[in-house]
Amino acid sequence: MEGRGVSSQSWLNQFKIAIIDKDIQKMDELNSSMPEFETLKQIYEAQAYIQQAIQIIMDKQSELRENMAKIQKTKKFLNS
Repeated sequence: MEGRGVSSQSWLNQFKIAIIDKDIQKMDELNSSMPEFETLKQIYEAQAYIQQAIQIIMDKQSELRENMAKIQKTKKFLNS
């Protein structure tokens, strides 16, 4: 019941660390190598972590949009 050589508990621990670090690249890598979970508890835990990861990604996208808008305003100001 292991996905690509990683136990389900190890995967959960690694995903939790990626969330704490807000490491989107690591979250993506782990999402691509999700194992088969051994218990219902692990499934619910993974679901909660994935929901947190989605929120982190959405927050990052919002931050990037705001930064792009600021850059465009600055560029417009400098070009006038």
